[in-house]
Amino acid sequence: MRSPLDADTLAALAQLGHRYFQEDRLDDALVVFQGLLSFAPKNGYLLRALAETSLAREDYPSALRAANGAIAVEPQEAAGYLLRGRVLLASDRQSAARNDLTRAARLGDELARLLLASCVERSETPAKQFRARRAQSPRTRAAAIGTRRE
Repeated sequence: MRSPLDADTLAALAQLGHRYFQEDRLDDALVVFQGLLSFAPKNGYLLRALAETSLAREDYPSALRAANGAIAVEPQEAAGYLLRGRVLLASDRQSAARNDLTRAARLGDELARLLLASCVERSETPAKQFRARRAQSPRTRAAAIGTRRE
């Protein structure tokens, strides 16, 4: 059965969801990506976008389900393993995270290599490292700066 959304409409709506994500409008981005997945349930990009959004919302079970879906659809893509590794780091499942990050690194993902090296170099838990990096992300800093009044 053909999707009622053509490729151009799907791409435009996905861009809207991405814009919402960048603007830290995570609930809006979530609605967009969930809606698009109802039309294109095996779209790896949309599954990864949903996982990223869920991860940013700290909804780790939903992020993990979406990342698993992305891997099932595109098992040779490093991005799905990297994303699931990041979800597992955030939920303090270090051993499983290392396995996924190793797989992503073997598939050529440089960020996965850096995260693996970082996990080995530091004595603090990878989950703490991930949360600290997320707190320092440009999107988070911009949101904090935007709410400050001087």
